[in-house]
Amino acid sequence: MIRELCIAASLLLGCARGASPTTVPTSDAAATDAPAPVVLVFVRHAEKTGEDADAELSELGMARARCLADTLEPLAVTHVLATDKRRTQQTVAPLAERRGLAITTVPAGDHDGWVARLRGLPPASVAVVAGHSNTVPELIAALGGAAAPIDHAVYDRLLVLTLPAHGRATAATVRYCIAAGA
Repeated sequence: MIRELCIAASLLLGCARGASPTTVPTSDAAATDAPAPVVLVFVRHAEKTGEDADAELSELGMARARCLADTLEPLAVTHVLATDKRRTQQTVAPLAERRGLAITTVPAGDHDGWVARLRGLPPASVAVVAGHSNTVPELIAALGGAAAPIDHAVYDRLLVLTLPAHGRATAATVRYCIAAGA
């Protein structure tokens, strides 16, 4: 658990001081020759306007989306992915715009498609993935990580999953933009 928190902290804080966003501390000397891991930053969509199946973000949700872009600014994000719902795309739109990246859309219900796409990312990728309270934990589990369920009322969690070329995935949860939801 401490290692996962260190990874998350180094991703979210250490990169601002010039550290590589794909450097993961390891005690195994042989692992230093391994390809850089893939880092996936999962986020549940921000606050929405209602219970419509394709609801948009509320004003609070739009503020959280901008805060997410600020929070992840230090990371060398290479990919931005979201489900086919407006609220997930709106959550990562400010980040994608700042980075000059297109948002790759995968249908929310295409579990196998999501897993294949994420497993297919090249080494050293840093991908931000916007999903839903039910899809994010399922994807993390399918990729070998451990994630607790996300409460339907919770919007301030980043779940960082590191996928090394060899070995098991590690996961950590970090709160972000807490003031946005206050």
